[in-house]
Amino acid sequence: MKKLFSTLGMMALVSLCLFSSCKDEDYPATETVTTATANAAQVNAAATAAANNAVAEALAAAQAAAPAGATVVKTGANEVTTTNADGTKEVTTTSTSYTYEVNGVSYDDMDAAMAALSKLPAGSTATIVAVLHQTTTTQKYNADGTKNGAATTKEDTAKGKETKIEVPEAGEAPEKVAVEVPTSVSDATQSKSVDVTVATAEKGKHSGGGVQ
Repeated sequence: MKKLFSTLGMMALVSLCLFSSCKDEDYPATETVTTATANAAQVNAAATAAANNAVAEALAAAQAAAPAGATVVKTGANEVTTTNADGTKEVTTTSTSYTYEVNGVSYDDMDAAMAALSKLPAGSTATIVAVLHQTTTTQKYNADGTKNGAATTKEDTAKGKETKIEVPEAGEAPEKVAVEVPTSVSDATQSKSVDVTVATAEKGKHSGGGVQ
């Protein structure tokens, strides 16, 4: 009888081990990962062009508005100074920046926009739009160098064309589009293209677990 109980106990132990082994076995599984990237050199080129256009337009505007006898010169990378015959001055400074909209949601820079695209599932469609923001500040000065009143600030924007991009299925070729990036708030013909690439791939992940 003791031998019978011993045999039954061994059989139960073997069954339990087999059951645990099956529960703990790792099952191969995959997940689809989306990666979106933008051409950084082109992003920087657009930003440089926008800054240069802003100050060039400010210079042209100051020259057109200057009274007789005044001199208008570029006094900084983003600054224009008009000096009148009586010694008074008017200094105009410009600054530019971009936001990017992905499916209607605005992001502060291209990296954040690419991170948003990277969260989209395979097979989905997204839209991306670049928006140029320009701030122009003008400060008047008396002949003795003191400020003449408060500075005035003007905010302008220019929105590029909406670009659609398809997120490919895993195994499909990456999708590449050219996003229009405006570089002037006053001249719609001034823009740059930024290449955006979206790719998907299958990535292995660990699955399975122990006895619950």
